[in-house]
Parts: sequence; structure tokens; C-alpha cells
Amino acid sequence: MNDANVDASKVEEREAIVDADKLNADNLEEMQRMIGQQRKAQLESALGKTPETVAAERTQFLKSLVGYGAVFLIVGGIAILWGLLYFPAACAVAGYTRSFTATMNPLVGLDTIKRLGTSYILILVMGLLLAIAATLVSGVLSVIFSPFDLPSMGNLPAKAIGSLFGFYLSVVFSCIIGYALYKAADRLKLAR
Repeated sequence: MNDANVDASKVEEREAIVDADKLNADNLEEMQRMIGQQRKAQLESALGKTPETVAAERTQFLKSLVGYGAVFLIVGGIAILWGLLYFPAACAVAGYTRSFTATMNPLVGLDTIKRLGTSYILILVMGLLLAIAATLVSGVLSVIFSPFDLPSMGNLPAKAIGSLFGFYLSVVFSCIIGYALYKAADRLKLAR
């Protein structure tokens, strides 16, 4: 009976040692994983995020966005479309009324669109062409100044020159709206 107790205690000791070794191996794997994450975080803080991290974040964002469902996407799409189509009218209303409430009132904007007629379609087309030009110039500038791309700050020279070009295009867009308002002053009942 003593031999059975001794054998049972030896078996228990061996099982305890095996369990401890397994626990140490699990802890070691966990510590190595934590050390790897810490190293990655240090590198990202100094050099910026790795392309794999950026891709993983974008994938996670898209998965969460799709999770909200089609209703969110439809409402968002309608809002973006309304904003793109109404923006020139809002700028025109703001220009000739100088009133924030009139600018935000969609009835005033829709009346302006109706009175401008085909001129409003031309304003939309010119606005689209200006947006395409801004995108092309921004892309060309980012390629030209790609050697100056900083990890956490971006391409500063391309952003600066692109901002100047964007300002110029916004002035051109304002001139287009002003010219359309000048030509349609009688239809909009504006004083000359």
C-alpha cells in the first residue's frame, strides 16, 4: 500500500511538473507575443504605420461600415448626391442674398436652380471639370514631390502647392457662379 501511495504521489508530481512546464510554455508564448506587439508599436511611433497595418485598419473599417447595412449606405449616397448637386446653388444664394438662413433654405436654392435653368447645368459641368483638374494636379504633384513624403506628416510640398491650386480653382468656381448670376440677373430679379 505504501508503494501505491508513493507511485501515486510520484505520478502527481510528474503531472504537476508537466502542467508547470505547459503553463511556462503558454506564458512564454504570451510574453513573446506581447514583446512583438511592443516592438511593432515602437516602430510605428517612430516610422509610421506599416503598409500591412494600414491595410488591416482599412479592411476593418470597411467591414464595420458594411455591417451598418444598406440603409446607411443609401442614405449616405443620397446625402452626398444632394450636396454635390445643391452646392453651386447654395454658393449662388449666399452670394446674392448674403443671408445664412436663405443659403440653408432648400426652397430658395431650388428656386434659384429653376431660374438659372440651363446655366445651372453648365455650372455643374464646370464644377465637375474643376474637381477633376484639382484631382489630376494633386496626383501629379504627389508623384513629383514623392521624395519629400514624410512618414507621419505626409507630402508637405505637394500639399502646400496643391492647396494654392485648390484656392485658385475655388476662385475660378466663384467667378463662374458670379458670371452666371450676372447673366441671369433679370430672371433672378437682382438689381444691377
